[in-house]
Amino acid sequence: MFCISRLDPCAGLHCGAGRICVTDEQEKPVCDCVSECPVETDERRKVCSNHNETWSSDCEVHRMRCLCNKGSEECLEKKYDHVHVDYYGTCIEIPECIKEEMGDFPRRIREWLFAVMQELALRGELGAHYMKLEEEAEEDLSRKWVNAIIWKFCDLDSHPEDRAVSRHELFPIRAPLLAMEHCIAPFLDNCDSDSDHIITLVEWGSCLGLKERGSPWGFRIQGGRQACQLIRISSLIKGGKAELQGVKEGDVLEEINGHSAASLSEIEIHRLILSTGNTLNLLIRREENQPIRSMFKSSAVIEMKRKIDVAQVTSKSAFICFENLHTHVPNSSREQSYRTFNSLYNLRSCFS
Repeated sequence: MFCISRLDPCAGLHCGAGRICVTDEQEKPVCDCVSECPVETDERRKVCSNHNETWSSDCEVHRMRCLCNKGSEECLEKKYDHVHVDYYGTCIEIPECIKEEMGDFPRRIREWLFAVMQELALRGELGAHYMKLEEEAEEDLSRKWVNAIIWKFCDLDSHPEDRAVSRHELFPIRAPLLAMEHCIAPFLDNCDSDSDHIITLVEWGSCLGLKERGSPWGFRIQGGRQACQLIRISSLIKGGKAELQGVKEGDVLEEINGHSAASLSEIEIHRLILSTGNTLNLLIRREENQPIRSMFKSSAVIEMKRKIDVAQVTSKSAFICFENLHTHVPNSSREQSYRTFNSLYNLRSCFS
């Protein structure tokens, strides 16, 4: 006698909040609204919606939104097409965040982030990369805030992992705090300094007060060792220091403050930028393969000059991956490049 096991048709289907996977008449998996939510009696389960209405649980909010989007007769009002949880707890009157409170808020958030990071480390609930960041911060207090800020940014950047934090990804830090910390909403809004609805790591660090040790340089980057790509200038802020210095979109970043960009991940580059002082030195390269040394100061543009390519890279691109090393690096340096490339995996990256 043979037993034939039937695979769960819903195994490969992910349904969002307020929805559950069911099978239709053709036995195909589809997402449908939750028929009912568990009855909640615990006051701590209550949530406040964006309509300033208290609901018994987040499940009820998500279910109602699903029903209204579906056009169900159970939809109470059309406005619930876009209902969502604003914060956890019963709805209250959120006081205005005054200037004095906002002025001290970045410091308080930094301290809180580091305390949370410490607690998670003690519980053994941090990943290996973040444990190293926490241990480094414990040994070197100058890394205390920087490492905690980087950890939380990487923690928030999850859906998707795109090196930026969206308004949706801010929910895990905004919703639990808003009822207790009324400055959190305007604070997070201010973090999006260019109002493009996403927060980069540089914006996140500047928002949390690291700008006092550095300066916004007016550019964004993409690529990196973890993506097996060159680090390039992806965009410039019009009138920013980088644009005034002559930096262009598409420029390849070869060095930052003397560190080779080829041996760093994107997150390591961001970390160097966040922890730099008032002067930022970059070695960039254009398509003609001529490195350009740029030095930025927080107050003014200083200089831009060409420099001999000390790496003697013979192609228009520095090495990208191990399998392409022989096409980009002179024979005399292949062995050293092989060792260098293999050592890259020992570097920290919250995106690896």
